[in-house]
Amino acid sequence: MTNPPHRGQGAGASDVVVGPMTVTVEPPGLDHRISTLRDLVNEPRRSAELRREARRWNQLCSCMDAVGDAEYATAAHADLGDVTDPGQLYLAHFGFVQALYLQQDAVRHLCECLGFADLAKNVDALDDVKQVRNDLAHMTNRAGRRFVGVVRATMTAQKFVRYSFGEYDLQQGEIVCCDLLLKQQSVLGKVLDDAIALLADDERRHRAVFRSDMLSTIFDKIGYPMEKIVVGARHLQKEDDRAVAVAMVEVISDTMTKFQEALARRGWFPSVHPSVDHDLGIGRRAVERLRQLLNPEADSIDAEAMALLLTTTVRRLVESAKDLDEHYAEDPLARPGVTRS
Repeated sequence: MTNPPHRGQGAGASDVVVGPMTVTVEPPGLDHRISTLRDLVNEPRRSAELRREARRWNQLCSCMDAVGDAEYATAAHADLGDVTDPGQLYLAHFGFVQALYLQQDAVRHLCECLGFADLAKNVDALDDVKQVRNDLAHMTNRAGRRFVGVVRATMTAQKFVRYSFGEYDLQQGEIVCCDLLLKQQSVLGKVLDDAIALLADDERRHRAVFRSDMLSTIFDKIGYPMEKIVVGARHLQKEDDRAVAVAMVEVISDTMTKFQEALARRGWFPSVHPSVDHDLGIGRRAVERLRQLLNPEADSIDAEAMALLLTTTVRRLVESAKDLDEHYAEDPLARPGVTRS
């Protein structure tokens, strides 16, 4: 039996018997596409922007989950095998068409959440699949004009006959489940591929703007200032060392300000990269304390401890800057969403 798909994986291929023929249903791959899209959505800069509107973010998360969850159901339906019990078949077919309907809604709403309203309209190409679901979901009153049912004797694991009474006519037609599934995979797969391309292209354009503006170069000349701050804090009674340390504290403060401003220009500050926000906060606090402690009346142990804290914090900021430079050098589909936390 084919395993159902997991987050980040498509369902496995299944052989579906249709009359004397065996049709191989290829892996749907919709959940695999959702995994790629989820990575792009979780790019810290984009994620922070989306999270500012909680309703939209929550709906987007629900949509991404629902696409994969529905794929579990369609994969299980393709694996029904030789089931003949009418109860099981009714349950399977009703659940199957509902899963298709859920998946369509999820992809449509996903595109709307991302601002791709035109792309969402492409789901309408599956209206005939949707109408099969609506017929079975509203059998006893189809808009007050038609009344629908399933011919029990025709049911197999792969197909069934649907009938529909109007005021003056009777319509019947065979519903082949794998045909519905293959069409849905094709249409929704294209919609998701287009959504991925739009997100990836937007991220590529953003990275191209800032790629040559290396964040790590902001810290190129901090070795000497950091060394002198520690020396001055250790020798508070030496006026020359202390005076140099006081000046170097301002150099480090200015360097952190430049880094923060560069992040803000990229949309990465504030509240986008939690560890950077935290380290900038620690660095600012250490600078303020050193301004107070770099005087001959202060405790040199306290001053040195604060100088070493500032040194450690700035080193972490340097590593974060290098990580972000690497991030901007990569294609967004190569390693999306990867930053040091």
